[in-house]
Amino acid sequence: MTTTLDLPAGAAPPGTTYAAPPARPRVVGRYLTDPSPWRPGYAVVPGLLAASGAVVLLICWVGVSGEGAWRDQLGWLVGACLGAGAVVLAAVLWLLVGLREVRRGFRDLRRDQRMMLGLSEALLERESAGAPRLDRWVSAPGMTRAHRPECLLMRGKTPEPVPAGDPRPRCGVCTDE
Repeated sequence: MTTTLDLPAGAAPPGTTYAAPPARPRVVGRYLTDPSPWRPGYAVVPGLLAASGAVVLLICWVGVSGEGAWRDQLGWLVGACLGAGAVVLAAVLWLLVGLREVRRGFRDLRRDQRMMLGLSEALLERESAGAPRLDRWVSAPGMTRAHRPECLLMRGKTPEPVPAGDPRPRCGVCTDE
């Protein structure tokens, strides 16, 4: 006599073992773990530049305070302007480094979104290699705009090539990437 087991859909019979699929290495983007675009090491050069500018400002302030004639104060004033310029340059440098990290975080986020959404690996490799984008445009029935083939708005639709001279407006989502 044979007995049958009522198993839920997708369940394996008892005693069956399966090998786990090979794990793909998961690289976690820094944008997920660190909310600040600045790391402590990024403040070293701007900090030294700002400190040296502040020291120059202080020295020039003390030096100009003992002078009464305009001609004697002029050299100290030029030095103070150079010190203030060093402080401003340090602030701009610090902001530029942070903005570079923000751009890198957005690039990593976009790459992770494409991986999670299952967009083609060839597209990801082409993007990471810095290759220029193809200048192809596609559309689908009922769509009024032309899109790139990898555009998220084209996902799940049957693409039809758009002729080069077609007057349709271009998609705002895939042209801004």
